[in-house]
Amino acid sequence: MPTTRDRTTPGNAREAVGMSDYETGWYWDLDNQVAVPAAERGNADHMLGPYATRAEAENWKQRAEQRNEDWDSDDEEWESWGDDENE
Repeated sequence: MPTTRDRTTPGNAREAVGMSDYETGWYWDLDNQVAVPAAERGNADHMLGPYATRAEAENWKQRAEQRNEDWDSDDEEWESWGDDENE
């Protein structure tokens, strides 16, 4: 029983049938600056992922920047917690 659709199917759709994201997801290739399907990923040292879709892989940087901003905001809130009580 095949676990993924043939790459020639419309939209290169892939169906996960008992496979993990590591085998069916998308990755960002840091060397070539392109999103690649799991079956074509290279050395893990040069890949980010897995991502659920090609678009998510292509937008990895915006997601990372947003996470960093959120974490910085959380850090500021944590570090200032209780400051109002001392005033």
